[in-house]
Amino acid sequence: MDTIVSGLGGVHGGSRATCQLGRARGQASAAARAAVRRVAGLGHRIETLELGLLHRAIFKGNFEVAADFHCSYIVEPDLALFKFQSMDVNPINYSRYVDRTLDDLYQKQSRAADREERRRYIREFERRLLDEEAHYIYTLQWHRIVVHSARVRGWTITPSHFLNNQLDTVWLAEP
Repeated sequence: MDTIVSGLGGVHGGSRATCQLGRARGQASAAARAAVRRVAGLGHRIETLELGLLHRAIFKGNFEVAADFHCSYIVEPDLALFKFQSMDVNPINYSRYVDRTLDDLYQKQSRAADREERRRYIREFERRLLDEEAHYIYTLQWHRIVVHSARVRGWTITPSHFLNNQLDTVWLAEP
């Protein structure tokens, strides 16, 4: 999804909250605006920002609720979880919270030599992050679209960034 919500809310104590949408090009889609309206309730205002301004606002913490994306290049918990450490440990923690329990669980999972022990620490980390404290709310992964030449053969596009990346079976057909 190419729309990012950087501030979201309804009427709080008589004040109007603002919802800011950003896209690389063009305007926020009607579907994105409708989704924001459903989540935010009544009394919100939607603004479409240039992506650079949107990222600056998120980095500075100028929002009530933000939608952020994160994609690693390999399946590795250290890379998937690093941004959820406390703000003073990792400045790209855009929720700006400090949670020493999460920091401790991150270090434990990172240092665990046993696979099952590491898995237990990761599940504890996830439970704390998403359930006990609800620092973040996950949404579904975006729909993956891969544009390529019709000459490409031997490759099946999958919904994951991590699967089917072995290119020794891929070739280009003659034009």
